[in-house]
Amino acid sequence: MKSFYIAFLVAVLAMSLVKADIKSDLKKLQKVCTEQSKATPEELNTYFGKGMQKQDATDAVKCHLKCMMEQNGYLKNGAIDQEYVLKIFEVIPALQDHMKGIAAAVEVCKNAKGVNACDTAFKITDCFINTKSGKLAIASY
Repeated sequence: MKSFYIAFLVAVLAMSLVKADIKSDLKKLQKVCTEQSKATPEELNTYFGKGMQKQDATDAVKCHLKCMMEQNGYLKNGAIDQEYVLKIFEVIPALQDHMKGIAAAVEVCKNAKGVNACDTAFKITDCFINTKSGKLAIASY
């Protein structure tokens, strides 16, 4: 699996405050969301391996993102749980000095809406990773 994908999954797990074995949790989360979304390994490798580019986000990849976000509690009923997401980021030492920018990025991106729930999860993710603070947050893992 591409390193960017692994970094993204680690970020997802860090946001959920998982304290168990990370490798095991990564595999479980990946399996659940891959099965649910029907995303192929090729689709995921292309999307995450090429830096999460819009043109590489198939419908299945978008649903994979939605699943990961829901499984970790920061996407509820099709909307970002801003308070929860910020609470999770606050406990990451590398992000302590960047919370103002991260909060601003979450504030901007929380209102992103797509044509369906999977597209909304993708648009929120795409918005966040295309902000300076969002890039920093993802890279901090």
